[in-house]
Amino acid sequence: MTPDLGTPKKNRAWLMYLGGLGVIVVIAVVVTTLLPALGLAKPGNSGRAAVAAAADVDRVLSSAGSDYILFSTTLRVALVAHNNMVVANSGDVELDHLLGSVLDCYSAGREAWQAELENRWSPDTFADPEFWRAAHPLLKAPKLAPLTLNVVLEACRAQAARTLANAIKLANK
Repeated sequence: MTPDLGTPKKNRAWLMYLGGLGVIVVIAVVVTTLLPALGLAKPGNSGRAAVAAAADVDRVLSSAGSDYILFSTTLRVALVAHNNMVVANSGDVELDHLLGSVLDCYSAGREAWQAELENRWSPDTFADPEFWRAAHPLLKAPKLAPLTLNVVLEACRAQAARTLANAIKLANK
């Protein structure tokens, strides 16, 4: 006995159903990919607030005679703003990733500065570029060893500033 595979019309209906479902999935993927490029997926207010907080960190760090306490405080505010960011569309997702990279660079700078203030800066760890690549993979630390606090801080600030510029462009769309 052979199993009943149904009539050709039923088989054709299933194929049409699966084909239609496949077309819908392809259209959904294309539309969600193109939304940010078309300006239809703008980041929300919480994302813009997080960008403003990150820009404040950059302002504090790049000012002459910057203060560790002020830098650390503004960084914590930016981290809280980033954690409270509502991710509702693809623009928010992209902004979330950019801000994550920016804040990781600033966190690396705070870690370096704190080690220096606490007299824990040692050539075996903090002066080694591999330490920074392992602890903060998003940071592109200079490859020349031994590193100093100023070199690490400048590398953190420069990379964060470049990424922050992209985040500001996205937030202002």
